[in-house]
Amino acid sequence: MSEGARWHRRERGYGKFSRAIRLPFAASDDKVEAKMANGVLRIVIFRPEEEKPKRIEIRAA
Repeated sequence: MSEGARWHRRERGYGKFSRAIRLPFAASDDKVEAKMANGVLRIVIFRPEEEKPKRIEIRAA
């Protein structure tokens, strides 16, 4: 991509529209937030605790 290039994507402006995407984790239906501001739809999907990666502490000997 050249420097200063701009991309614009436009969806349907009228009528019914749907889009499906696959997530790399299972999502809870009851923990989803959607907000529309200035024509932009923002969707936040919370990951269930059991689906989150686990951190393992490593101690130096």
